[in-house]
Order: sequence, then structure tokens, then C-alpha cells
Amino acid sequence: VGLYLGQEEATRLLALEERASLAADGGYNSANVPHNSASSSAGDAQGGDSPGGGGGAFRPAERAACAAVFRGDYVAAARIMLGSGDGPVPPDFLAACVGGGRDLFASVAREQADRLERRGEHQRAALLHLSLHDVVAALGSLRRGGFIRDAAALAA
Repeated sequence: VGLYLGQEEATRLLALEERASLAADGGYNSANVPHNSASSSAGDAQGGDSPGGGGGAFRPAERAACAAVFRGDYVAAARIMLGSGDGPVPPDFLAACVGGGRDLFASVAREQADRLERRGEHQRAALLHLSLHDVVAALGSLRRGGFIRDAAALAA
């Protein structure tokens, strides 16, 4: 979009898409997400690339997070995805957090591991801890899930 419209206009359109997506998602409070200060109405936003404004298969919060990633605002994308529910963040958005730097990825990965454990997915949580080189946390996830053999193998 920026190649055709210029960076300022492309950024404005992405911010509009983000706000429109958040407004459409009743499960998330958009007041916590920083956004462009340009004044606009929700009617100015054209959602996604598909006809009729639909943004594809993404939920509204995912469309907003995607717009934030496209703007380069990985912190806002993480806030949107973590604030949109208490379940695990989709893996593609977790992977996108790497673009925001190690600290952001580590923070989101730890939260993701906690969410996975609450759902009983202790082995997946352990893998996320290992992605951060946190063997102690990975062992804890495995033990809490009753995966004693896995924990012993990791500790060996």
C-alpha cells in the first residue's frame, strides 16, 4: 500500500483498519491500544483486501493485530492478541512477535506457555519455555502436567 499511496497515507489506512477491527470485536477493549491521532470515522475504513470490507478468515482482533504488525507496531499487536481472550494466541501471531525483539517475544511466549498450561497442554508449554532457553520452567511445566518421563529425559 505504501508504494502506491505513500507511507503517511498507508499508515493512516492501517490505523483505520485496526480501529475498525477492534470496534467490531466486542471481546476486546480498544482503549488499551495506541493508535494514530488522525481523526476519522469508522465509515472511512475499508476492511481488508476482499470486496465488501471483509478481512478474510481473521477474527476482528486478529485483523487489528495484523494491521499493527504491518505498521511495525509489534507491541500493539501483542497487546491486541493477548487482550482478545484468555486462550492461546495463534502460532502465526506468536511467531510475528519475534519482529518486536527478544524481550517482546519472551514476554508473549511466557504468557502463551501459561495459557497452554491452563488448557492442559503442558508439553507445548515446555517447548515454549525451551525456546527461551529456560530449562527449569520447561521441567516445571512437564512435572505439573504429570509428564515425569519427559521431565527426566530433559533433565538428563
